[in-house]
Amino acid sequence: NVSIGNNIVISYGVGIFDNVSHPLNDKRRHEHFCSIMGLTMEKIDKNEINYKDIKIEDGVWIGFNAVIWLC
Repeated sequence: NVSIGNNIVISYGVGIFDNVSHPLNDKRRHEHFCSIMGLTMEKIDKNEINYKDIKIEDGVWIGFNAVIWLC
C-alpha cells in the first residue's frame, strides 16, 4: 500500500516497493525461486513475505533512480 501526498516531484527511474517480494532466508528464497520456475509444487506462505505501508508526505522531491523500500 503506497500513498502519495500533494505537490510531489518524482523523477525517472524511481522504484517504490512496499514489500520484499521473496523470503529473506536464503534456503526459503531458493525454494521460492524453484516454485516460481515450476520446479516444485510447494507454495510459499504469504506470511513469509514482509510488507509495510509507505506514505510519501506532501512536498517531497524524489530524485532520479531513487529507491524507496521497506526495511
